[in-house]
Order: sequence, then C-alpha cells, then structure tokens
Amino acid sequence: MKKSILLGALACSCLTMTGHGQSVEELLGVSVTSVQTPDAPTMTGHASAEESPWYVGIAVDAVFAATIDTNDTTSSGGTRLNDSQIQFDYGTGLNLNVGYRIPDSYVFIDISASFLWNGVKEYTGSYAPSGIGVVGDLRGEDGNFYQIPVMITPGLEFELPGQWPFLAGGAIRFGPRVGFTYQDLEVKNITTNLTDDVFSFSSREWVFAFGAMVSLDLFIDYRTSLNIGYQFIGNLSGSLGTFEEADGAPAGSLPDVETNFSYTNVLSVGLSFYF
Repeated sequence: MKKSILLGALACSCLTMTGHGQSVEELLGVSVTSVQTPDAPTMTGHASAEESPWYVGIAVDAVFAATIDTNDTTSSGGTRLNDSQIQFDYGTGLNLNVGYRIPDSYVFIDISASFLWNGVKEYTGSYAPSGIGVVGDLRGEDGNFYQIPVMITPGLEFELPGQWPFLAGGAIRFGPRVGFTYQDLEVKNITTNLTDDVFSFSSREWVFAFGAMVSLDLFIDYRTSLNIGYQFIGNLSGSLGTFEEADGAPAGSLPDVETNFSYTNVLSVGLSFYF
C-alpha cells in the first residue's frame, strides 16, 4: 500500500515537470506570488517625517488683543487709580517658524517668532486725588501696542487622508506653547475732566508668555502646505508705565499703571516648506 502511494506521488511529479498536469499552485488553489509579496504600504501624497523632518513657515496674522484691566493702584501722595482699562482695535502681524517632526512618532518641536501690532482703541479710568473729595475721569484714544512673542511648542501631529479637500494630504497639529514676549505699549493723549493736562504712559519689557496652538496643514504639493492656524498667547505682565505730562515730566499726582495678565488671540494663514 505504501509503495503504491509513493509511486503515485512520483507520477504526479513527473507529469507536472513535463507540463502534463496541474501545477502546485492550481492544485492548492493559491498563488505563490500573493503569499510571498506583502501588501504595499498606504502612501500619502506629501513628504513624510522620515524623509523630510524639517520645515519652515511664514504666515500673516489677524491679531485680537484682549482688553487689559489694570490693577487699582495708589500713588505716594494718596491718589488712587480705579477701573482703568485699555481696549484695542483689531491688528495685524507676521509669523515665522521652524520645526522638526520626529521620525516614526507623532511628535514635533516648533519654534516661532511673531511681530504683532494693535492700535489703542480707548483708554478709560478714574482717579481720586487725596483730600479733595472729587473723582476725575481719564480718557484717551491714541497709542500702539507691539508684541514680539518668541515661543517653543512641543506638540502632536496626526496625518489626514490624501483625498479631497486635502489635496495631496494634510496634517493637524496642536500643542502647548511657552516662551517670552517683548511688549511695547504706549497710550497717548489722555485727558481729564478736572484739569487741562494731557497725559501719557508707556512701557517696554520682556514678560513670561504661555499659550497653545492648533493648525490645519493642507499640502498643495509634495513639500509645500497651506496652513490655517490659531494661537493663544497669555502674558504675565507687570508695570505698564508711569503717567507723564505732555512735556515728558512725570505726573507725580497719578500712580503707576499695572496689570497682572494680558492675552492675545491670533488667527494666521501661511505656507510651510518641508526639507
């Protein structure tokens, strides 16, 4: 019995070798090629972090500086400044950044520097000079607020599919931000109902900054993306300046202007280039 089985197997082998029989693939119902060749990886239509980890970007910004509510302060002579706040017009800005996407991970590191500008829409406040029993109003509608935040972001990046509306693919990025902001604030032509004096105050200083960012990057070709982003920038501020008269002399009867916190919202549109 065993001999007959062996002879049958040899006969099948000979027929196969001479082309007079079914192939092994046909007998088994499988394709050797399909077994040996793995599925091709799903490819995106843009440069991956493994081949192009670095990128640089440039963007134009719409800047929305929030109203700054200043602290209640008192001068050495006893004059108290109350209910003081600074409101800003919508502003513009420019943002430059450079980043590194860590290969084989979802992590990126981004360093950015921005130049942001807002005009002063209105300054209002009230003050009570010591000993005279009256309250004066302060009002001004002139000035500028410049900010230069330098921020670092350790964040996460997730790929989006390479189908419409993402053109050659896309990515969404988000993460916290930390750094410093150079603030240059000047509020001018402040008048009061008690006298004919005209005041101003200004400050220039670096302050600690923190915040967050999120961006949607749509690749318009293999190494170029159109970016739509948002960032929140919070600043821990201190003195916003000392009141001065029109000739630059200190207005000793008025206290310093101070605040603990200010923040800005920034919307941006720009391009990034990968290499």
